[in-house]
Amino acid sequence: MIPEGGAPGGAGGDGEDGAAGGAHGVDAHRVSREHVADEHRLRRVAVAERQIRDISAISGRDVPYRPVHDIADGSGAADGDGVADGGGAADEPVVLDVDGTLCFDGRTLADDIVEALRRVGERHPLVFASARPVRDLLPVLPEELAGSALIGGNGAFVRRAQSADVEVVGFPAAARALLDEIMESRCLPALVDGPWDFSFTGDEQHRIFRQLDAGGLARNLPRSALPDYAKAVLFTEDPRVIEQLRGAGLTVSVHPDEHLIDVAPSSVTKHFALRRLGILDGSYTAVGNDVNDVELLRHARRSIRVGEHPALDFAHRTIDRGSVAEALTSLVA
Repeated sequence: MIPEGGAPGGAGGDGEDGAAGGAHGVDAHRVSREHVADEHRLRRVAVAERQIRDISAISGRDVPYRPVHDIADGSGAADGDGVADGGGAADEPVVLDVDGTLCFDGRTLADDIVEALRRVGERHPLVFASARPVRDLLPVLPEELAGSALIGGNGAFVRRAQSADVEVVGFPAAARALLDEIMESRCLPALVDGPWDFSFTGDEQHRIFRQLDAGGLARNLPRSALPDYAKAVLFTEDPRVIEQLRGAGLTVSVHPDEHLIDVAPSSVTKHFALRRLGILDGSYTAVGNDVNDVELLRHARRSIRVGEHPALDFAHRTIDRGSVAEALTSLVA
C-alpha cells in the first residue's frame, strides 16, 4: 500500500537530492504498480471467497432442469427471433471459453479484453465456460464479471448468473471405480476435482498445477476423501486408456500439446451445460480455442475461433490472440 500522503513515483527535490529523488521515483513507481497489481489480485480472491461463503448447496445428478434463458437478470424468456445484423439480439448470450481464449497467463485477463467484455455485457448476457472448476474460475474474473453465469469442469459445474448455488454432475460409482483402477494399475499422475476440494498427484511444474486453486480456497486431498469425482485430468496420451474410457461411455478430450486427457461424465460437455441453463442451439454466440469447445461452437448461431486448432476449422471466424478485444467489441458494433 502507498503510505498516506505519499505519491506514486515520488517527487524529487532540487540539485543532487532531486536527481536521487527522480531515480528513487522510478523504483517507487514500479513498486506502486506491483502493489496495485497485488491489490487487484486480492480483490479477485475476495470475490471468490465471498462466493464460497454464500454457496448454500452443491447438488448431485438429480438437479432438475430449470430453463432460465434470461441468465443475466431473470427478466423472462426470449422470443427467439429478430436476431439483428452485427451484434445480434440484445438478449442473445455470448458464451466464452477462458484459458487460451481470454486468459493467456493462467491468472489474469488483459485490460483491453476486460473492457471489451464490459461493453458486450451491457447488451448481452455473458457465460464463461471453462475446463476449470468454478472454484478456480472465480479468481480469474474481474469483480464486475464474477456474477455472470459460469460453466466449469467442461460442463460438470454450472452456476447460474447472480446465484450462489453450484450444480455438480459427478461420475457414477462404476465410472469412478474405473478411473481409480486405471490410475492405480498404470500409476498415472492425475488431477481429480471433487465438488469443491481436489486431489493432485502430478508434476507441480505443470501449467495446470500453477493455476490450480489460485485463491488457496480448497484442500488437496487423497482421492478416497473426495465425496464425488466431478472431473478428472489424467497425465497420459496412451490410446489404450483413451479407448477404455470412451468405451465406458465417458467424455474424453485429448490435449496432446499438454500431454494429458480431460475426462468428464458421460455426455457432459460445455454444450450440455448450456442446455441446463436453458440456452438452445442456434441462440448464442460462442468463442473458444480448443478441442473441448467443439460442441460449444458447433451449435452456436455464430462462432469465433481463437488460434488455429484444426478441430474448430468450421468456425465462422478465426482470430489471433491479439485480436480478441477487437472481435468482442465488434459483437456490439
